[in-house]
Amino acid sequence: MKNLPTVAKVLITLAVVVFSAEALLRSIEGSLSGNISHVIEIPELSERFDQSDEPGLLVLGNSLTNNGIDATLLKSGLEAQGLAYPTVEKMVPDATTIWSWSCILRNRIYDLKNRVRAGL
Repeated sequence: MKNLPTVAKVLITLAVVVFSAEALLRSIEGSLSGNISHVIEIPELSERFDQSDEPGLLVLGNSLTNNGIDATLLKSGLEAQGLAYPTVEKMVPDATTIWSWSCILRNRIYDLKNRVRAGL
């Protein structure tokens, strides 16, 4: 390694640091945030809408939406008003904006065979 130019040594060191950080983060990603597991669940949540023949209600937003809306309470409140949605799901990845939500809608929801008939 003594014969390598300084630039090559820096690049090799940088590559080792980046790959080590990647390996470390991947090994502990399950304990980093509940958000990561929720993001991984998004395809499964969208499939629930596709499997149902009934209309569903999707609440899409960020962590404020997650903390501010109780899906079970929302569903029971709607049923009390005569609006029954068998599927009420929240997709609420942290630190997202309307641009992120539009990507989720375009890539996960709008392409479903049985489209979501209501969304918040």
